[in-house]
Amino acid sequence: QRRFSLRELADAIEEILAEVEPAPLLADVAPNTFLVLRADGTFLHTSNNNPFKQ
Repeated sequence: QRRFSLRELADAIEEILAEVEPAPLLADVAPNTFLVLRADGTFLHTSNNNPFKQ
């Protein structure tokens, strides 16, 4: 069983989301908003700082 790195997982999610048609609900979401997936829930985070940048 292979584990994916966080970067590989992020790239795969980005690729999947790029193919999804935008929903009207997301029309007002800023382009610098991150979809955050955590064990305790999923939420949108808007920031000028990239939390994944090392």
